[in-house]
Formats: sequence, structure tokens, C-alpha cells
Amino acid sequence: MNTFSQNTFEEQTFTDLISAKEKIISKSFYNCTFSNCDFSKSNFADSLFSECSFVSCNFSLSHFNQTKLQKVEFKECKLLGINFTVINAFIIEVCFDKSIIKDCIFSELELKKTKFTDCKINNCDFFQTNLTESDFSFSNLEGSIFENTNLSKATFSDATEYQINPLTNKLKGAKFSLPEATTLLNYFEINIE
Repeated sequence: MNTFSQNTFEEQTFTDLISAKEKIISKSFYNCTFSNCDFSKSNFADSLFSECSFVSCNFSLSHFNQTKLQKVEFKECKLLGINFTVINAFIIEVCFDKSIIKDCIFSELELKKTKFTDCKINNCDFFQTNLTESDFSFSNLEGSIFENTNLSKATFSDATEYQINPLTNKLKGAKFSLPEATTLLNYFEINIE
């Protein structure tokens, strides 16, 4: 029997599912919890996740075309090669904690107040993304690109490996920690001794 044969799921817990390459299309999930599930290469097109939690789940190369993510938490998850720009941009409220986020695209999204705490956010694109008041505390941002991005009042406390050009991004009120914050000066072609 297909675990997702229904169209609507409410207050259910899904544990240890192996749903790799599965088509979970046009489904609605409300207040559901997913724990230790493998959704690699799965397709969630046109589905809705509202107030759902994903814990220790694998989303490698998953597809989210027109998916609605409303108050969705990813904790200790693996998200590799996901193009978030194709989700339903009118409904997006997500947070990431202790997750591996690699080779993902977040460009041109409204992600105000989004938490990316204690994550490995590597080789991700944040072009023209609104990340006002977002929190990247304790995250490693190696290889991620911020370009024409609004990082006003964003927090990078104890974040590492970021390369953020203050000349091409909005940083008013953003918080950084030393010594990593000195990388912001690299773009001014000055020497610090």
C-alpha cells in the first residue's frame, strides 16, 4: 500500500520511511512530523506542508515545483541540489537547524527572519534574496554566494567561511563576530597589519 495514497494528512507521524524517487504530488500535510525518512529524488510538486517538522530526513535532489512550505522546520536534515526558487513563493516560512544544505538555490526569494542556525550551507546561491533579520549563527557558509542580497539586521554570530561583499549587498544593522568579520574588508583592497 502506498503510504501517501490519501490526499490530506493531519497530525500524523512518519518514521523511517524510504520514499526515494517517490511522487508525492498534490498532497496536503498539516501538523505532521517526518523522522529519519529518505526522500531523495522525490517529487513534492503542488503539495502543501503546513506546520510540519522534518527531523533527520534526506532530501537529496528532491523537487519542490510549486510546493507550499508554511511554518516548516528542517532539523538535522540533508538538503542537496534543491532549487528552492520553483516553490510557491507566496507561501514560504521555513527554518533550518543543524542541517546540511549544499548546492541549493535560494535566489530572489522572500526569506525574512529565516533561521539557518548551526548549518553547513555550502555552495548555495543567494542572488537578490531578501534575508532581512535572518539568522545564520554558528553556520558554515563556505562557497555560498550572496549578491545583491538584503542582509539588513541579519545575524552571522559565530558563522564561518562566508564571503559577503559589503559593496553589493545590504548589510545595515547586520551582526558579525570577530575574527571572521575581517573578511568583509577584503573587498576594499586595503592592508591590515
